[in-house]
Amino acid sequence: MSTTKIGRDISLKEIQRRLSDALGHGYKVTATSDSTLKIRRAPLVTAKVNVKWYEDGTTLQIAPGEVWILQGINALTIYPKVRRTVSRAFPGAS
Repeated sequence: MSTTKIGRDISLKEIQRRLSDALGHGYKVTATSDSTLKIRRAPLVTAKVNVKWYEDGTTLQIAPGEVWILQGINALTIYPKVRRTVSRAFPGAS
């Protein structure tokens, strides 16, 4: 799991839009709750982004998809792409 901190308050909708734009065609970014996004490349190739809001900013926790038997494949494929995309979509994030 990777954690990225954005130094400001940002809505789930804005995070979803930025990730969708940055990932481009072929990736689907869907809100699955009021604090979780699911990123999908294919039916079983997924990653999850948990969003937590604090007084000093917003934290994104990125993890491979939830199907345990495929987590290794997701950790080698979509997970690194999503981590890099978060860095590009939110310049200055740490």
